[in-house]
Amino acid sequence: KICFANKKLYKRVIECMGNSLIISSSDDNNADSIDGSNGSLEIQLAVAASTADLAREDYIRDPTDVIGWIQGFITDAGWVRPVSTLDRQNGPGRAALVHYAILCLHHLVVAQEL
Repeated sequence: KICFANKKLYKRVIECMGNSLIISSSDDNNADSIDGSNGSLEIQLAVAASTADLAREDYIRDPTDVIGWIQGFITDAGWVRPVSTLDRQNGPGRAALVHYAILCLHHLVVAQEL
């Protein structure tokens, strides 16, 4: 509710989530963990879930702030199946990413923002 009342905080939250996505996508080729991932899926999931929560509460002031992310989450996930042929990551994480993106779209439609 603080984001709704405080325009500067809302802007900082949106910028922080956007910057996190930029950093995670720029590090895609620099895997640093034992399993070869760099945590970018986890960052995308966190941003997608947070965006869906903001949309559910009708706290997104302008859908253009987030619509690019939502589209990216859906298109980057590729076909959702047990193992994605696009990035060779397990499907459940990608399926969750698409789930939150579509849930966010749903909440934006319910709030008559789209």
